[in-house]
Amino acid sequence: MTQIRTFATARPLWAAVIAVLVVLALLFSPVLISGPTDLTQGTGTLEVVVGLFALVFQSAAAALALAAVWVLGWGRETTLIARSDPEGLKLSAWFLGPVVILCLACAVLALQAPRYDATGARLVMTLLFGLAVGVTEEVLFRGVLMHGLRSRVSTGRALVICSLAFAVSHSANGLWGQSPLLTAQQIGFTFVFGALLGAIALQTASLWPAILLHGLWDVAVITLQLVEDPFVPEPGSDPTGPVPQGGPPPDATTYDAPPLETWAVIGTAGVALGVIAVVGLLALIVYRRWRRRIAASAVWRA
Repeated sequence: MTQIRTFATARPLWAAVIAVLVVLALLFSPVLISGPTDLTQGTGTLEVVVGLFALVFQSAAAALALAAVWVLGWGRETTLIARSDPEGLKLSAWFLGPVVILCLACAVLALQAPRYDATGARLVMTLLFGLAVGVTEEVLFRGVLMHGLRSRVSTGRALVICSLAFAVSHSANGLWGQSPLLTAQQIGFTFVFGALLGAIALQTASLWPAILLHGLWDVAVITLQLVEDPFVPEPGSDPTGPVPQGGPPPDATTYDAPPLETWAVIGTAGVALGVIAVVGLLALIVYRRWRRRIAASAVWRA
């Protein structure tokens, strides 16, 4: 243990890269062993329905990430146990507040129009699962890797590299059958979202606001998948029965959605690019605000 921590102190970047790669290799070991598997049933869209096994697996992943921090002795370096910045915490509330409201709205919709047996117990498991994802990924990328990178490059470059690594790691969803278009959109979003989370971690001098924001965002996205789609029939239902208002015409023989047309694909991609641009702009604003505060603090101390 002492030798590992001595190595981590002397060569923090190498220690960070090794720790992150080891943890990610363990997390991706199922797909590495079994090979690519289409979990979308040919739809190209991954849907996460949290069960007990998924919750236990993700909780173990979070524990593994925290164990890596403990082995390296980087509790303060990763800002997991560092003293937070009160002004930065106020800023993070502007992001956490809307996401909490979004989570509650998705939970209400899921309970009123449940899909995949969206019970209260499943929603609780989804909450715990999302928070475990937040702990795992924030500790690895905005914690361990960010600290290692900052020992060799500027904070801005470290943030970009860290966000890029975070985005590339999500390309693994393509191995589970996610379509190339959705995978590309997810990579773009996770890059700017990772930059925003990193900027918030810098602003607050604590990893916990980023963990909460990341976890709750995932909770909202997963919970929204538990809301019943009125245009998709329940398993075993009669596809020639009454059609919901606004659905297919009365003479339709199936509720199966038609293939996406070219304009629909372009429209979806346009919306995704717009979201990516907005989140990227927010990341830049938060980061520049942190830089100004650091510069002002240095002048005041001088």
